[in-house]
Amino acid sequence: MNNALFDDFKYWGLPQLPPDLKSRWYDIINTYDNDVKFYESILPGGNYDLLEIGCGTGRLIPTWLRYLKGRIFALDKEKFMLERAVSKTRSHPEKVRLNFVEADILDKTPLPKVNFAIASTNFLSLFSNKIKRMKCLTNIRKLLSNNNSELVVDIDAFPEGFKTENFYTSSYEKDGHRLLVLRYDYYGKEPHTISSQYLYIPFQGFKPYAAFTEETETCFPPTSELEEEFQQAGFKIKTIYGNYNKKKYRKEDPVRIFILNPDF
Repeated sequence: MNNALFDDFKYWGLPQLPPDLKSRWYDIINTYDNDVKFYESILPGGNYDLLEIGCGTGRLIPTWLRYLKGRIFALDKEKFMLERAVSKTRSHPEKVRLNFVEADILDKTPLPKVNFAIASTNFLSLFSNKIKRMKCLTNIRKLLSNNNSELVVDIDAFPEGFKTENFYTSSYEKDGHRLLVLRYDYYGKEPHTISSQYLYIPFQGFKPYAAFTEETETCFPPTSELEEEFQQAGFKIKTIYGNYNKKKYRKEDPVRIFILNPDF
């Protein structure tokens, strides 16, 4: 890691947090639900099948089970995330319709065709170059059943006013435990990318008892580039929203929600 704070971390002597506890902290961090009502409004109900790409610990799975009567395929490449999602839905009365898939969407994954696919909350930003985004989109398109199927892509615009280096701190509390998150952002190597370094330190009382680190590179291409990539991957753009209230997108909006149809 480049930042001095992270370089010094190895001298702190804290053990790595086990994956199962790490996924519980991800749950606590990712408690936002700004997009839930949006998805509720666009799902038609009925006997439709849905694929969520990058489901994480299953934040949106209750929404899919509540508003659709078909099969739900929840895909993620991180085993510890899926295990957390499985544990949270183990007692759900509709769990028989739920299928967890440990796989990378960049690989060929044998799945049934679906009516809806969801790439929620900046999933597409995890692919830092066009080649990977195109492969992701092409593989998703192959899993859609017909021209009326829909893919929803929710990806932010590149942050306005982003500085060369940015440092953030935040904290979260749960059951007497507190999580301190240190985050360092800087420009990535590819255009429109942000490299991020995270240091997570859980505390019990005032004493830190473990830690885990994470590095990511996210990409937020201009809207015109994304539109071109969608078309090259075989999609038609049905509409673009600028927020979760279905406001028509304008170029200054920080949020972009694309509704796409495959063009078979």
